[in-house]
Amino acid sequence: YGSRVLSPYGNSNHLGGRVDWASKHTSASLDVSKQMHGPTAIQAAAGGRWPVGRNGEISAQGTYDRIRR
Repeated sequence: YGSRVLSPYGNSNHLGGRVDWASKHTSASLDVSKQMHGPTAIQAAAGGRWPVGRNGEISAQGTYDRIRR
């Protein structure tokens, strides 16, 4: 995706993209955006849930966020 922002405080261009993935027990997403001549933002998340025995399950989740100047 892309956008152009016009404001009285200055104009800016933004570019980015997003990918989502999911299966029966897991899911993940990645989002990257870049402001031209500015910071880059990265957001990632993943998680899963797996059955254990008849009445149990194990789950794990994680996230990562970063803004790089």
